[in-house]
Amino acid sequence: MNRLPAELIVEIIHTIEHQPTLAGAAQVCKLWNSLATPLLYRIPKFGSSLSFQSFLRTVSENSTLGDIVREVDLLSSPWPRWLVVDSQTITTLGKGCPQLTYLDLEGCTALRDKGIVSLAENCPGLQYLSLSECDKVSDEGMLAIATHCIQLRILELKAMPMVSDLSVEELALNCTFLESVALAGTRVTDRSVTELIERAQRLAYLDLSLCYNVVDLDKIMEEKPEHLEIVIDTMPTGSADWEETDWEGDDWDGEWDGEWDEDEDGMDFENDEGWPNVHFSVDLDI
Repeated sequence: MNRLPAELIVEIIHTIEHQPTLAGAAQVCKLWNSLATPLLYRIPKFGSSLSFQSFLRTVSENSTLGDIVREVDLLSSPWPRWLVVDSQTITTLGKGCPQLTYLDLEGCTALRDKGIVSLAENCPGLQYLSLSECDKVSDEGMLAIATHCIQLRILELKAMPMVSDLSVEELALNCTFLESVALAGTRVTDRSVTELIERAQRLAYLDLSLCYNVVDLDKIMEEKPEHLEIVIDTMPTGSADWEETDWEGDDWDGEWDGEWDEDEDGMDFENDEGWPNVHFSVDLDI
């Protein structure tokens, strides 16, 4: 294997998409580790909640690996993230992966403001953030995002009824790089929407579906810049019900207890592989 040209080894490593195979490749030798580790950790994928928990432990213990991570997409994960991902989980993720630029937490309904505040403080380089359907996150969490994550370009806040003008006005003031914002199903009014359009000069897409407190939409549409697309039909009527819904029962506090039944019918808990916490002392060009 050592006789193979370095260029060929690079090509071989870069064709590997299967995460466990990449993890195995990282254990072969120093050269393979230096090539496989950035691919493994830069955009990690999690086949189960156990894999995700193993990943969190690894980046918590090894800052070199955590610094490689750039993108985490929990929306595409095949396990029930809404039961597993709470404020403590996101706090651990933010502290362990401070270089995150992309984070999709859509549907993580156990999240609370405490976790979002910690995330904002630890990951100021976020450029893409989706909190859609994280309906317990309020202006408190979003104000922290607006204060710390000023490089945001895409922000998804669909079906978040506790987000109001206070959040959007602060985003308009600080996050001047915003290009796409989804506010569908929030409590924003004409005031903050107008300010966002005026201040965010790069804004090209704005979703105001089911924003019932925006009353003069015709005026907003008439005065908006030509390059800005405003949509009002991305959510079906009735999907932004402001009534409180007790999904978990009166005794549930919104935080996962750290235990999960792996034998739950209908769930696929394969790929429970651990994340390798072995990293040779080599310079990584990532």
